Amino acid sequence: MQGFAAAAEGVIVLAIIRDVFEQTDQIRVLAIYELTVSLTPAIAPIIGGYVYVYYGWRPNFYILAVIALITTILFQNNYKDSFEKDRNALKLREILDDYLGLFQNSRFMRYCLMLGAGVGYYYAFATAGPFILIRQHGLPTEYFGYYQGLMVVAYIAGSLMTARMARSVAPHTLLIMALLIDFVGSIFLLFIVYAGIETKLLLAISVTFIAFGTAPLFVVTPPLAMNTTNGRTGPAAALLVSIEMGLGAVTAFLTGVMHDNTSRPFALVTALIFTGTLLMCLTLKEGNKTDANYEKTGNDNMRR
Repeated sequence: MQGFAAAAEGVIVLAIIRDVFEQTDQIRVLAIYELTVSLTPAIAPIIGGYVYVYYGWRPNFYILAVIALITTILFQNNYKDSFEKDRNALKLREILDDYLGLFQNSRFMRYCLMLGAGVGYYYAFATAGPFILIRQHGLPTEYFGYYQGLMVVAYIAGSLMTARMARSVAPHTLLIMALLIDFVGSIFLLFIVYAGIETKLLLAISVTFIAFGTAPLFVVTPPLAMNTTNGRTGPAAALLVSIEMGLGAVTAFLTGVMHDNTSRPFALVTALIFTGTLLMCLTLKEGNKTDANYEKTGNDNMRR
């Protein structure tokens, strides 16, 4: 039930941000959203752990229920729909037409693939990271969380940087900067692994550097993707998130299949991810004028 509701939230939040804000502000607001999302996994387990120790496991669910209730009340009282209800949106023909149009939108699909690649990196790390650091490099299990914490801190820093730069730097330029950071980090990771000089410190530097670059990727790309279509926002957000998660799962599967008791599969997959993503972004360079037009008129033409 929680997973089902969380999946809906991931789609709706993108639709609301596009509905309420212009593209430049969409990036800034999404950066704040990503900041809170990245903080929660770092803070919640600590609080939950203490609650469990002193009061047992049930109170954690009571706390979640209270948070959900407060969030619902705040949302109901502060957000007003700014569009007319579309009574045709749930008709099968309309649904098929919406998704067919999105699949035929090459720019939208490329942005989706970029986001999916970014998610794929984190899924690959979740698959290979514990083995590499704990089993291969002898890191005590209780210290693994600190390495993950470094990635969270780097991601937060990247989100804050993106929020500050969103008003003065074009979205496409921000995206290229982010992918260049990720590309450099992935090549560094590939080098230390295949050169046989990898250490826990060098691994931490590389994955932290990449995490810093993925923050702008996740902040900038959704608004760019959503503003390539004048159709309903809901299907676009749903397809975007579905492709993200689907590619993430595929990447995790491939990382596991390629496992050879070394760090090489993870390093290779990471390098391929960000090399391919950077190339996709560079081929969209000529579309900057299109992005700028959507920045000015995206909200005027949209409907859900």
